Amino acid sequence: MLQSMTAFATTIAQENNLNLSWEIRTVNHRYLDTSIRLPTNLRSMETEIRQRISHHVKRGKIECTLTVQKSPQTQQAIQLDFELINQIIDATQKIASLHPSIRPADVFDVISWPGVQQQQNISSETLKSSVLEMLESTLSQLTAMRQREGEQLRYLLKNKCNMVTQQTTVARQRISNVVQETRQRIVERITALQLEPDSDRLEQELIYLTLKMDITEELDRLDTHITEIQKTLQQSEPVGRRLDFLMQELNREANTIGSKSTDIIVSQVSVELKVLIEQMREQVQNIE
Repeated sequence: MLQSMTAFATTIAQENNLNLSWEIRTVNHRYLDTSIRLPTNLRSMETEIRQRISHHVKRGKIECTLTVQKSPQTQQAIQLDFELINQIIDATQKIASLHPSIRPADVFDVISWPGVQQQQNISSETLKSSVLEMLESTLSQLTAMRQREGEQLRYLLKNKCNMVTQQTTVARQRISNVVQETRQRIVERITALQLEPDSDRLEQELIYLTLKMDITEELDRLDTHITEIQKTLQQSEPVGRRLDFLMQELNREANTIGSKSTDIIVSQVSVELKVLIEQMREQVQNIE
């Protein structure tokens, strides 16, 4: 199923007096670029988390953040390292005994010493199952959103393809008229100048000019590319890069039509094609 590269998903849960939160956001990117932020004691899970993400997302820039906090009812409890406190007291007493001007440490000095106040230790083994389960849930939400947006992009691109086909139809209907009008204009100019050109040479030049103005091949290739785009939009695997290549090919043909055109209607078709193709290209940039 067609997927957009732009999406956002979040999951919140509580486990053992801890608040867990996964947040994943994705934007378009040429390749798969994953950034993962984890609490220090859970960083050993990064490889497994990265692998799980890659099973769901094939292309895009991904920012994935896991937040672990103590729930409010446990935030007021203060845990102290009394072994370290005794060591600090002994040290400060010894230092204070060296000179009368040295003030012994008070309670606030001791309690603010680094390491005296301890945070509740979080067991990575205990949390691992919950964290991974939440991750899968968040990735499922992310995938669902990417697919919904992908369907919208498919609808938009199909409409644009139909509009391109309409423009190529206009150009095809105009081709024969352009050739005939050009031949007639040249003949009338020669007649007005009262010239008597070599008929064979004139016919050769007219044929050369007709071939130079002919855009049939470009229109045929445009139709072929549009058919390929419509087929590609039905595929289930990531197709963003293929569509991007096809956009380049469409633009190449539209430019060639514009450079060959000597007719105002065909020139307008070329401009309209370029506008439509650019609109399609912008949408394709968001497809995985």
